[in-house]
Amino acid sequence: MSIAGRKGKFSLSQDSESPQDAAWKRWEDVLTADVFGAYRYLPLKYGLIPFLTHAQDENGRTLEDFLDAQGVSLKGLDYARIHFWPHFDDRSEPDLMLLLGTAPDRIQVALVTEVKFGAPQHEMTYEGVTRSQISHYMIQHLLGTYASPIRSSEIPGVRPLLYITSDRELPDQQIKRARSEVMQANPELSAAQLGIFWCSWIAAGKEARRLWKKHRHDVGEKPWLRLLYDLWQDLEHRGLMPKKPFRRIPQPADFQPAWHYVPRVEIAPPSFSLPSVVYRERKLALDTFGKLPEIIYAKRSIGIPAWPREKKLESLLYQRERENER
Repeated sequence: MSIAGRKGKFSLSQDSESPQDAAWKRWEDVLTADVFGAYRYLPLKYGLIPFLTHAQDENGRTLEDFLDAQGVSLKGLDYARIHFWPHFDDRSEPDLMLLLGTAPDRIQVALVTEVKFGAPQHEMTYEGVTRSQISHYMIQHLLGTYASPIRSSEIPGVRPLLYITSDRELPDQQIKRARSEVMQANPELSAAQLGIFWCSWIAAGKEARRLWKKHRHDVGEKPWLRLLYDLWQDLEHRGLMPKKPFRRIPQPADFQPAWHYVPRVEIAPPSFSLPSVVYRERKLALDTFGKLPEIIYAKRSIGIPAWPREKKLESLLYQRERENER
């Protein structure tokens, strides 16, 4: 089912240069439909509410704290009605309207939402005044001038706004500007009554991954839990998840002498005596590895490779060693 397609978000406008350009412009609409379409079928505690707990303003106040001050518990909400691309009377169109409450006839919060994937905000002019996109939506939201499909009687008094982007850090300048413009248009509002919040798409992916790993063993009884896995994979495919950490911190290899890496050749000592055998003890310049094993070397002219000392092998080559030990 394609929510974005039903809402006409796949249609090509006349001024589009190519179908590829039009598809890129609709990328954030498809993202909105995919994520909040999954939230539409998931219980609130498995999707939407954990995501909304990450929303905060430029002062660090969370959406949960704002609702608590209004007498509404965010985690106590268990009903949501999600409207995609509603219209105001001026024909402007935010991306979402989330009506939250404890029952279909007990709506307590109306949360208007504007989402961005990579594009900046638009400048919108209304009644001769140019404002940012989210401040314009907030002003219309406070007025409650909805044309469709929401009736003004459904809108409760608690009316915050949520701005969702792909940023990793809060765009405080955009939030401060929107707050200032809304306060100028509504001087009777106090800073505590005006709720403009931001959240990252990354939070949606992280919560979907956390909830899937926690509840995936119940997927037999609750097959709708697979929506969490699809949501996680979809956001990761779009690059909206943090990079995977190393499973193990790489460590530098321990230094070893050069002959440590030479494979040992199993050659038994000859049964006859070798003339002009040279014997010496080799040590490291540093005492890091201590005293190295004694090695017997034969003259290169003989053509016999050297082999490590093996006490279990009896040979005339070790006679000098036994005499030294005496």
